[in-house]
Amino acid sequence: AQLSTVLRQVYDKGTGALVIQETRITLADSGEYLGSTCSGIFAQGKGNFGGPRGPANATVWNKPERQPDITISLPVGLNQSLIYRLSGDHHPHGTEPTRARADGFEKPILYGLGTYGFACRALLRGLCEGDVARFGHMEGRFSKPVYPGDRLDTFIWRTDGGGIFQMVANGERIVLDRGLFRFRE
Repeated sequence: AQLSTVLRQVYDKGTGALVIQETRITLADSGEYLGSTCSGIFAQGKGNFGGPRGPANATVWNKPERQPDITISLPVGLNQSLIYRLSGDHHPHGTEPTRARADGFEKPILYGLGTYGFACRALLRGLCEGDVARFGHMEGRFSKPVYPGDRLDTFIWRTDGGGIFQMVANGERIVLDRGLFRFRE
C-alpha cells in the first residue's frame, strides 16, 4: 500500500486554528484507491487570521431529545495505554504520570486513536452486528480525555443510513462528541 497526505483546509476558530488533513491509501502497484482517513488538529493560539470558521456545507449535529436507541458500555483496561503504545504512539503522556501532568492531564491518558477505536468497536457492535463489511464512515470530536480504568458508554441514535453517537466516561464527562456513523454503500 502507498500513502499520500494532503492538507485539505485550515479553519479559523478564534482561539485556535483547525487544520484538516486527508491521508489516501492506494495499492502501490496499480494505484487502486483503497480508502482514506481525515483528521483535524486544533492548533491552540493560532486563530484570528481571518479565515473561514468551518466548511460551508457542514453537517449540523443535534443530540436527539429522546433516549439513545442503543447504549454500548466498554471498560478501558488499566494497562490499555501500555498496550496501545505497541502500535507505535510513544508519546509519554499516555504512560508517564509526570509528563501527563506537564501536558495538562491529571494522570496518563488513553491515546486519542485508542479512544476512537473504542467508539469504532461500540458502533460495530451496536449498529453493524459485528460485521465490518457494513462499516462505512465514522467521525467525531474529542472533548475530554479518557483515562485507563474508565467505563465508556457510547450512546447511539439510529438515523437513515447510520447513526449519531456520543461517548461518555464514567457517566460524568463527554469524551467524544458530535459523532456521526454511516453504513457502507
